[in-house]
Amino acid sequence: MKLYLLSLILFVLETSRSLYGQTLLETNNKTHYTNQAANKEISRLYRKLKAGYDFDKLAQEYSQDYGSFTVGGKLGWQKPNQFVPEFNQMISQMSKNQLSKPFKTGFGYHIVQLLDKKPGEVLTRHILLKVDS
Repeated sequence: MKLYLLSLILFVLETSRSLYGQTLLETNNKTHYTNQAANKEISRLYRKLKAGYDFDKLAQEYSQDYGSFTVGGKLGWQKPNQFVPEFNQMISQMSKNQLSKPFKTGFGYHIVQLLDKKPGEVLTRHILLKVDS
């Protein structure tokens, strides 16, 4: 049922895009990354963050997560089990305000920051670079 609903939503979005000439599922970063290029770029962004660059601005410019890039990569309060295992494992090892080193999931390369925790929920933000298959 979930797969059907997701397919239906994507169909509606694609239909809307073709009808109105708008690209709805795009971010500011339209780069198509190879695995090697994404790894190199996420490492560069990590170095910038460690040097004091603003996370929100980098996420808005570089993140390819169309659901969060406009809000600086913020994912809102989530139950950790809602994330893919690699993401969940990373945030489970982090303390408040800690920045992760770059890591890879099935979605691509991430840098995540744990903003806050409460029992059963976490508040995070991330930068995602997708890898072309």
